[in-house]
Amino acid sequence: MISNVTPEFVIIGSFNEGKSSLVSTLAEDDTVPVDPIAGNTSKTRAFPLIFDGKEIIRFFDTPGFQNPELMLTWMKKYTGPSKDILKVFIVEHKNDPEFKNECELFAPVLKGAGIIYVIDGSHSVTDHARAEMEILRLTGLPRMSVVNCKNSDTSFPANLKIDLLKNFNSIRHLNACQSTYTDRIGLFECFNRISEDWYQPEFSIAIDAIKRDWDNRNKTASKMILLLLEAALTTNLSMDTQEETFDSTGEKKLKLKFEKKIKAIEKLVYKKIQDLYKHNMFNSSSLIDSIFPEQLLVDKIQQCDVLYSKKSSFIARAGSFLKPYRIRPDLEQIKIGAVKDIQFLFILIDRAFLFYSCIINRAHGRRDNDLGMSTKTIQDVKEKHLTMNWDENKKTICSDFFRSVHENNRKKKKKMRLRIQAVLQESLNNMSLPS
Repeated sequence: MISNVTPEFVIIGSFNEGKSSLVSTLAEDDTVPVDPIAGNTSKTRAFPLIFDGKEIIRFFDTPGFQNPELMLTWMKKYTGPSKDILKVFIVEHKNDPEFKNECELFAPVLKGAGIIYVIDGSHSVTDHARAEMEILRLTGLPRMSVVNCKNSDTSFPANLKIDLLKNFNSIRHLNACQSTYTDRIGLFECFNRISEDWYQPEFSIAIDAIKRDWDNRNKTASKMILLLLEAALTTNLSMDTQEETFDSTGEKKLKLKFEKKIKAIEKLVYKKIQDLYKHNMFNSSSLIDSIFPEQLLVDKIQQCDVLYSKKSSFIARAGSFLKPYRIRPDLEQIKIGAVKDIQFLFILIDRAFLFYSCIINRAHGRRDNDLGMSTKTIQDVKEKHLTMNWDENKKTICSDFFRSVHENNRKKKKKMRLRIQAVLQESLNNMSLPS
């Protein structure tokens, strides 16, 4: 059960350090405005993480520091109770345009939000950043720093590390545009350990809810993939052609239609999977063919047998109400599907797995339509998680499922649906969860 108290975290830092990208990724919300132009975020805005209609964590995206050096000077001159330092600063400067951003970004902190300071780890620390860090230290509040590694290199300058250790209870590194579910869970668990006296039971409950939700999403995704398999394996098409004019072009035309229909089924299910993992802005239309050879799917379709049969056709006879139809025996029907090669099933599964892997490994902080997965990650998925790596038991389950679909044995099909769905869900969990 989720508590009524919602844990809150305010994301603070300079302009263009990756604050909005981090909020977008942590909240799984790709509608968070992310812009390379400094100052795009001018107001503090809340972005909730919602599961089952309940808000379980709230993140605040904030504008960058405006005048940290001047704020630090004021704080060093302050002589009142240390616990009131932020409150007094905001009261004194709420109408001062020089500190508009500082008053805006510290407002959630006054209400008890945890402090997450974001800094770009790709360059040396500046005097501006040092002032920001010291301001946060002088608040005396629990705080941690996230070093936003904007490339694959997770190391950062030695002087930055020294400054961070001086001013923060905890330090983590994370690429806001490349983080996975595992990375996010690791960061969430660190949030509740910012300091010894800042433990929130509600946050532990929230983390458990996130993990359960992910498991449920994988279960739902496995059902979606199962529906894709059943639809693709039972799809067939037919076309009428006049016998005297029929040639091989009719067969080619039918196979092309069949190929488009299979891809339409894939596209429909892939869109549902994309929505399930909350990627609303990403155009994934050509994603799968870029990493899994389309020709493998096409070849299996081209190898399908085409069946021919005579067909009596009834057409209207003009001017007659008593006998409005006449028979045309000169039509031939050609039919394709369902595909009887079991390799077709394995190709469909592998394509679905690669699409799933691309979606779950795509950080919500990204705003491009690139693949989102490194070559190493793609290779890792291909080497460890595709069907060619399955043991004989899993392959046997696939074979039995394949036969049950084509035999249309309802009792056997129901049994095999449950078994193959379990295999699919286990595979999705292995791809997304830490081993």
